Amino acid sequence: MSVKILSLVLSPIDWLGPWVVGWYWKFQVISLALLIGTVLFGALTIIAGREANKRQAVQVLNLEKDNIEARRALEEEKTTRLELEKSLARRTIPLILPPGRLPIELIGRGVTIITSTGESNLDPLKRFKGQPVVVRFLPEVEARRAMREVLTALELAGWKILSVTPDEELEHPTWDGVVIEPYHPSTLANLPAEQVVAVMRENERLSEVAGSLIKLLEDNDWRVKRGAGIGTSEIPPGSIRVSIGFKPPPEIGAVAREVAALTGRKPPVQVERTKARHIEDFQREIIDKKLAELPLDRLTIPLEIRCPAENKEACGFAEEILSILKARNWPVGGDCVIRDPDFPRRLSGLVIHDPLSAGSFPSASVLYEAFLYGSLTPELEKEASGVKSDPVRIMVGW
Repeated sequence: MSVKILSLVLSPIDWLGPWVVGWYWKFQVISLALLIGTVLFGALTIIAGREANKRQAVQVLNLEKDNIEARRALEEEKTTRLELEKSLARRTIPLILPPGRLPIELIGRGVTIITSTGESNLDPLKRFKGQPVVVRFLPEVEARRAMREVLTALELAGWKILSVTPDEELEHPTWDGVVIEPYHPSTLANLPAEQVVAVMRENERLSEVAGSLIKLLEDNDWRVKRGAGIGTSEIPPGSIRVSIGFKPPPEIGAVAREVAALTGRKPPVQVERTKARHIEDFQREIIDKKLAELPLDRLTIPLEIRCPAENKEACGFAEEILSILKARNWPVGGDCVIRDPDFPRRLSGLVIHDPLSAGSFPSASVLYEAFLYGSLTPELEKEASGVKSDPVRIMVGW
């Protein structure tokens, strides 16, 4: 009886066995498929996440780039605005003086005083106490006020003011800003060797004197240039002359350089001129007259004329400059224009490159003045790291 009951119980299990086994394998396959799907989905999720992160990073970089460009534009606008404000303000020399009783010379002068326990900004000038100086100014309101600022500084430094005179000659653009000229003798040809050495030492001293005054003015945003002081009887021996002309307008190049320093931008690459530069006969005559003021025995520094090798217009203009110098027997390296294949592509106009920051002796300043009088609109560029063996370069750019 029990055997019969057991056979009845097992028979359904035997009947269901194949069906259960079949579904077991089906579930195994389904589980494997789900596992593979999970892995694939996870991989796709990771890949999609990475792509989304990349796109987000690109968007962040673009936003940062836009922000940088916006900041650059703001800095450029700020710099231009500051330069415009400087151009509209009158020239002043705020005096940094020690605390205490003010010098009686300042009473009623309307001078800006800054008290400080440190050094005075007049200390470099006080090293040359008793230095004779001739001052002339354009008879115009702003230039007259600027003259008073300069006189106050020189008097407090103990310099000897020989004369102060108005001069309408300073209306010429050559004298815009302030021109400082140390005395130079017209010739050294007939002097004995000992006297030549003494004159050279005095010239070096006067160059240092002029440099101290130039630095004071430039520290207060005055436009200053150094003159040659050659061939004029208006500058007594051992003295310097200070000529105060119109306050010049903002210098486009200076604004561009200031903006470049703030924003990291380089000046634009210059395009070739459509109209060729040419030196007219009247300009040649003016330049020749200025060059004649410097005797050839004073030319102790080598001279070069360079232009971009691929720029026919610039090299043609450089050849005209060479012809003027050769007519005056100025020694030019190679007796020709150097067509430079590595000429700076961003340099434009006419630049006199002086290898000495204190001023070469004295061809660079004479060339600058001669070209300035001849309306060639040169720029004078001085190098802090140059040596006396380096040449003065006339760079004729794009």
